[in-house]
Amino acid sequence: MIASTAPVGFCIYKLWPELYPLWEINEILQLNLRKKGGRSMRFVYLLLAATVAFTASSAGAAVNIAITQVGDDVVLTGSGTFDLTDLTHVNQDSVSFSATGVFPAGGQIVVTRAGKGIVYAYTMSGTATSFGTGPAAFSSPEYGTTLGLFAADKLFYISNTYVSNSQIVSKSTIIGSDFTKLGLTSGVYTFLSGNNTITVTIGNNAVAAVPEMQTWATVMIGFGAIGFGLRRRKVATRIRFA
Repeated sequence: MIASTAPVGFCIYKLWPELYPLWEINEILQLNLRKKGGRSMRFVYLLLAATVAFTASSAGAAVNIAITQVGDDVVLTGSGTFDLTDLTHVNQDSVSFSATGVFPAGGQIVVTRAGKGIVYAYTMSGTATSFGTGPAAFSSPEYGTTLGLFAADKLFYISNTYVSNSQIVSKSTIIGSDFTKLGLTSGVYTFLSGNNTITVTIGNNAVAAVPEMQTWATVMIGFGAIGFGLRRRKVATRIRFA
C-alpha cells in the first residue's frame, strides 16, 4: 500500500470491501508506471477498467442476516446493501414491528426495529418457509437499520427511511439462549428480491454461499494483472554481463 493513499484505501476497505482488491491492483499498477513509464501497462489498465465495468453491470446488491451463538447469547446481525431500483413496497405506510427476535416455525426474523419506526415490505422469492420448529423468542434491540424477513409470506422488511444501496448495520441479542432452546435449524437460506440477494445464515459453522461468476472473473483478472506487473518488474531488473 502506498503511504500517501493509505487513508483512501482504509475508507474503501471499510465502506466497500468488495472493491478493495481492485483498489490494491490499481495502486500496484500506478507504482509500476511511475517507476517504469512503460506503455504496455496501458493494456493492463484497459483490462482493469473492463473488469470494473463488468462487475458493476452484473453484480447485484446483497443483504446478509446472520444468527450466531456468542457465549451464552444468540446474536442477530444484519449487513450489506439493498437496491430499491424498480421495487415498490407492498404494505401501507403505517406498518411497524411490535418486537424483535425470531419465530423459527413461522419463518420470521426481526433484527431491529429502531424505535418502532415504519417499515416497508418488498416481495421476495425463495424455497424456505421456516427456520426451525421453535416458538417466538424476543431479542433486545441494540442499534441499526430496522430490518426483518418473513419467509412464509415471502416478504423482506426494511425501514421506510432507508436510502437505496446504503450500508445496513443492525444488531440485537437474545440473552441467555442457544439454538436448541430456540428450535433453530442451522443452514444457509437464500432469497431474491429484485436485483438483491438476501442470505440468512444460521449457525456458527454454516457454509457460506458459492461466489458468483462475476466475483470469480474479478479475482482471476486481478491476479492476472498483478502477475503481469510483477513479471515486467523482474525482466526490467535483470542483470546483463558484457
